[in-house]
Amino acid sequence: MTETVKKAKAPAKPRKTTAKAKPNGAETQAALPSHDQIRQLAHKYWAERGHQQGHPELDWFRAEQELIQRSQWPSRLPFSYPTMDPTMDPSSS
Repeated sequence: MTETVKKAKAPAKPRKTTAKAKPNGAETQAALPSHDQIRQLAHKYWAERGHQQGHPELDWFRAEQELIQRSQWPSRLPFSYPTMDPTMDPSSS
């Protein structure tokens, strides 16, 4: 009786992956604010506080959060939000 020895399989070759399609419009993540944008807004907040000494990192954090919110606001709405005309009387429609 002859014994057969199984050979170990060679490791699988990595498969080529296709480039994933970028999501459309509302699903697209807005770019993060740049260092310069954050710096300018943080400086504005510092000036609004009367150039007081304190905690510049709080101005920086506030500016960073504000810019992130601004960039994400349109993408968080499930629909197009209409603008209101201040001269339009809602009871007249």
